[in-house]
Amino acid sequence: MSRPGCPWDNAMAESFMRTLKREEVDGRTYRDLPHAREKIVAFIDTVYNRQRLHSARAYRAPELFEDDCHEVCLSFLSHQRDAVHSLCKAAQRDTHNLT
Repeated sequence: MSRPGCPWDNAMAESFMRTLKREEVDGRTYRDLPHAREKIVAFIDTVYNRQRLHSARAYRAPELFEDDCHEVCLSFLSHQRDAVHSLCKAAQRDTHNLT
């Protein structure tokens, strides 16, 4: 929760609630509380988390953003593996040259 005089503490939660109300809740009628929960959870799982563009992800769909992150990680690990392999070869050559 936001401390007095510091409204930014709660900015992400407020943004989420605004989106939920604007895109799912406003103007809808739910049969009962379980129906409301079902529809809101479905909105969060299928729209908010998977389809909706977020500024924190450079306005890219979450799945595309995660795919890009995965590719970057694999590329980084590949480069690290190659660097370690080169260092090991150099160390073996240096050790062999000393004997």
